Parts: sequence; structure tokens; C-alpha cells
Amino acid sequence: MNTRKDIAYVAIQFPILNEEYKYQGRLGEEITTDQGFEAMELCTLNILAQIDAKIGFESI
Repeated sequence: MNTRKDIAYVAIQFPILNEEYKYQGRLGEEITTDQGFEAMELCTLNILAQIDAKIGFESI
């Protein structure tokens, strides 16, 4: 168990927008590469929003 207080972990992020799952499917099959990049961008924005909501960017 890590007892450090200066590390934040974010595990498993889905591309969710307005409580709706976006871009469901396998890359190259049900979704295109461009849609995969859009999904990645949405996941990244969601991670940043979680960090800001939980600890705030001023804490980083």
C-alpha cells in the first residue's frame, strides 16, 4: 500500500459525454481511427475534469 499523499491515481476512463457512452466498439471494426482519437480526447478531458473536481489543479 502506498502511503504517499502527493500521488493521484485515475483508473479506467470511458468516453462519456453528458452521461452518455460514446464511441462504443472495436477500433477498426465498429469505430474508425479518427473516432478512436476523438474517444481518447474525450477520456483525457474527463480525467482532467475528475482531477480538478477532486483535488483541484492548484494542488498539482
